[in-house]
Amino acid sequence: MRKLFTIATLTLLSASAFAQLTGSGYYRVRNYGTGCYVWVCDNTGSINYAATSADMGAMQLWGGLDRAIPQPASVLYFDSKGGTKWDVRSQSTGIYKIISHYVDITSTGTVDNITFYQLSATESGMTLYLSDVGGWGGDYNVLGTNGKGATRRWIVEPIDASTDNYFGIAPSLAVGNKHYAPFYAEFPFSFASAGMKAYVVTKIDGAVAVMKEITSDIIPGATPVLIECASADKSDNRLNLLTASSASVGTNLLKGVYFCNEFRDKSRDAITAFNAQTMRVWNVNADGKLVLNTVTDRLHVNWWGDDGHRYIPANQSYLSVSAGTADELVLMTEEEYANREILVTAIVLNAAQIELMVGAQPLQLNATVTPANATNKTLVWSTSDATVATVDASGLVTAMSAGTAVITAKAADASGVAATCSVTVVKPFEPEDMNQDGVVDELDVRNIYQYIMEGAGSTDNSLYDINHDNTIDTQDILKVYEHMQEN
Repeated sequence: MRKLFTIATLTLLSASAFAQLTGSGYYRVRNYGTGCYVWVCDNTGSINYAATSADMGAMQLWGGLDRAIPQPASVLYFDSKGGTKWDVRSQSTGIYKIISHYVDITSTGTVDNITFYQLSATESGMTLYLSDVGGWGGDYNVLGTNGKGATRRWIVEPIDASTDNYFGIAPSLAVGNKHYAPFYAEFPFSFASAGMKAYVVTKIDGAVAVMKEITSDIIPGATPVLIECASADKSDNRLNLLTASSASVGTNLLKGVYFCNEFRDKSRDAITAFNAQTMRVWNVNADGKLVLNTVTDRLHVNWWGDDGHRYIPANQSYLSVSAGTADELVLMTEEEYANREILVTAIVLNAAQIELMVGAQPLQLNATVTPANATNKTLVWSTSDATVATVDASGLVTAMSAGTAVITAKAADASGVAATCSVTVVKPFEPEDMNQDGVVDELDVRNIYQYIMEGAGSTDNSLYDINHDNTIDTQDILKVYEHMQEN
């Protein structure tokens, strides 16, 4: 009896499937009595033999085909094991994986060209049937084994891109006239609708994340991607669900989650909390650019109440990053990245301040530009006061008159980065200013007198030969006195 109940409970999906089963493939399953579709929202289950009960929380029932169309949780793969034996898989889990047992499916007949099926399991003469027993009201119901009549009848409908029971991507991001959807599903697929693309992220460079288009016809299963849609309408974004996968897409920094189910707190895979240190999520920033950043507006809030965390939505991709990664990464295609303009981020001059004398040799300022691979490393040099100091296109500074000026080296690109150097220009010393203290006074006279006393007539030091007669004598002293009287 206990084993019977376990099989009936955890194999709900198989009960609903045999109606249209002509072989292995992808199907949606809905309850005839309520119209609710089966969704797989977790990969765990438990069996309590003593209590004759099983944990069915991994499977939920949601109303409406329109709601189910973009949800991988509603996609069930039925795998025939021969005869009436089936395994049913979805979202990386399945009946056999949970209970190590295949299930039997039986038909209850056809009404108005609709064939109904029920899941049953029999042990020791007892048979249990899986049914929709309602519960939460509205479009969300729960599973049980005590339903009667239509609630234990299940309709199986194959998923086909050419029918109303198709799988379509519902975009959640818009950039101009383009629409995107982060996506992660177990099944491989190809695009049934024209104008669709799939991207992975292959590289992070500073504040840029590089996207690479998957050019193969088949997107491998369990590959986290960003899908560029044909339009905002999911009916224009149809997928062909495939069973055979292609080779790996290679480098892909994206990760993905299958589930976001706060009702299943005992499962480590049921819900994934966002971590700003190690994750970046898809958004459109204030400039209208597609980005991966730390903004959590589009993430899931716990149904039971805001617990301070935000969670990655089910079947979505996100970017795994190392600590210290920029909070916002702008997306670029490989072509855009190869042709991008690398802006200057810093300029460092070899001097922050200099002093020049009028008439002295010009001084060369040198600049180091970062990064070394900046697209345009040209600098525009300027002076705040050309009457004090000028600067040419190479950074050569020439003193013009006493005063102060600021020399600026600015990047010629759109970065706006610049560096400055403060220039102080002084007048040259007068010949009579023997001690070069900027003042011609008695100290300068004393210097010449002392020199004469130590070696009068000597021409060894032309600094003291004020009148340039090749003799240092009292005439030079008189020259200093004359300068003092004039000034």
